[in-house]
Amino acid sequence: MSSKYIKSNLSKLDGNTNTELLRLELYSIVTDVFLSKEYFNKNSDILSFIDEINYQYGEYLFKSRTLLLARILRDINKAEKNELLLIMRNLQHLLFNNIESDTKTKDKKSKNYIDSLMEQFKRGADNE
Repeated sequence: MSSKYIKSNLSKLDGNTNTELLRLELYSIVTDVFLSKEYFNKNSDILSFIDEINYQYGEYLFKSRTLLLARILRDINKAEKNELLLIMRNLQHLLFNNIESDTKTKDKKSKNYIDSLMEQFKRGADNE
């Protein structure tokens, strides 16, 4: 699932959304976010997100993303509406606030790298 698709689906959800619809959307969004290295580079980075949604898991779960994903999906399945809304808000915060600043810095770095390559291999009257 692309980042834009995830963000558009997440922005459509609100507090008035049917609980089952919210649960189904969270299944797909959480699965994509947890399995992608774009949002959490290391498994240990997921710990801060888990703490924000007030869940506690054993250390052994953080050694495998698939085990951790299975556990959080099970918790989403059992969760009440207020817990689902908390997960949704934290996902919105993660996707809309943190990632945008990271992509801006990545673009700037790649631009500088490309500029340095162009400078190194430029052609024309200066290099002849």
